[in-house]
Amino acid sequence: MTTTSGLASLSSDEHLLPAIVGKTTKNGSALVSIILTMGLAALLILSGSYLFLVKLIVLSSFVQYLATIGSLIKLRNDKSLPKGMQIPFGLAIPIISIIIIVYLMFSFNWISLALAAGAAIIGGVIYCLNAKNPAKAK
Repeated sequence: MTTTSGLASLSSDEHLLPAIVGKTTKNGSALVSIILTMGLAALLILSGSYLFLVKLIVLSSFVQYLATIGSLIKLRNDKSLPKGMQIPFGLAIPIISIIIIVYLMFSFNWISLALAAGAAIIGGVIYCLNAKNPAKAK
């Protein structure tokens, strides 16, 4: 149930989603988040085969890996860290990793890539809307 608590937290704590998503019942269950998660799960189940869903999971993992590698590159020379974030061979390992992950990402079919791009666009829109109203986020 981490998805439902995550949605509720994004709504009530971080104010990144509409307030109704974080609405809870008298027992503390995030009812709207549960319904949204069930609906999304039902759409994914009806959308294709098990192998298609596995491809989506792997593709989302690749995106997370790219974000982690990007943060590693950014934090390399961060003055707020005691020694920065050092790894052997400097930038060689992160750059090679990015090349491999991007190559593997483009081995997916166009439907998986289109769904990933759609999710990225939706996330970008939510981020931009939140960035325009920083008072709402805090």
